[in-house]
Parts: sequence; structure tokens; C-alpha cells
Amino acid sequence: MPTTSTPAFPLAQATKDPVTIYRNDILTVPENIENVFGISIPCGFSETRLPLEIQILAPAFEDVRLFQVR
Repeated sequence: MPTTSTPAFPLAQATKDPVTIYRNDILTVPENIENVFGISIPCGFSETRLPLEIQILAPAFEDVRLFQVR
């Protein structure tokens, strides 16, 4: 599943809009609440050459599975 709802922010924009930054982090909240393990990995670039990421999730205490994904 995606890690964020948009590509990464340019560094100059990152601290100017905390609400947008919070909204981007919302996709990483469910696994923290449900005790699910996850890892976020780079998967490409947007049209403006900003990094994109996906997160891989695994059941609780099955974090070894995360490292087996290819």
C-alpha cells in the first residue's frame, strides 16, 4: 500500500504546511494502532522526480516476512 498520498515534499516546502504533512502521514497510522509491522521502501519517482514509497505490512511478530519481499 502507499506510504503517503502524495510524492515527497521539496525540502523548502516541508516545514511550511504542517497540516499537509500530517495528512500525508495518515496512511502509516493504522498499522501502529493495530500492532501490525511495516516497512516503507522507495519504489520510484514522480513526474517531478520526487521520491515515491510503498509500505509492506506483515502480521504482528512476523517482521521476518518483510525482509523476504522481493
